[in-house]
Amino acid sequence: VRFNSTNAAGTVTFVTDKPEDVPVTPDPVYSTIDATLCYGEVYEWNGQTYTATGEYTQTLVAANGADSIVTLNLTIRPEVAAVEEKDTVCYGESYTWQGTTYTESGEYSITLQDENGCDYQAVLNLTVLPEVAATTETAEVPFGETYEWHGVTYVESGEYTITLQDANGC
Repeated sequence: VRFNSTNAAGTVTFVTDKPEDVPVTPDPVYSTIDATLCYGEVYEWNGQTYTATGEYTQTLVAANGADSIVTLNLTIRPEVAAVEEKDTVCYGESYTWQGTTYTESGEYSITLQDENGCDYQAVLNLTVLPEVAATTETAEVPFGETYEWHGVTYVESGEYTITLQDANGC
C-alpha cells in the first residue's frame, strides 16, 4: 500500500499495489454471549447443546469471508435442594401449606421458584393422628362424700364430661 499526498488543497490519494494471487482477508469480528441457566436446563447454540458451565467458542464465516468468532460464557446455577417439611395434626384438624389445606396424612409435593427463577421441589410429610377414643369412668361414692376427678371436685351424683389432651396435645 502506498500513500501519496498530491496537492496542497488537501486531496489524498491511496494507491494499492497487490499481486493478483495474494488474497485480502478481512479482520475477524469478535463477539461474546453471556448466558446463565438453571440446573438441568440446556443451551442450544448453532446446532450444539451445552449443559455445563464453561467458555465455548465457535468460528463462523461471513459472506465477505471474514471470520466471526463468537464466545459463549455459560453459567449453570447449582441445583436447588428440595425443601422438606414434616408436621403432625390431630384428628379432625386441617393443615394449610403453600395455600392448600390438607386433612389426611400423606406426602405432598409442589414446585416453587427461588430468587433466580429456578425451580425446586418443596415436600410436606403430614401425619394426621388417629382419633382419640372417649373413655368412660364410673365411680361410686358414699352419700355425703365428694369425688375429685381430673382436678374437679364433685358433690352430687350425675354424668360429667371433661375434655382432656393426650400426650400429643390432641
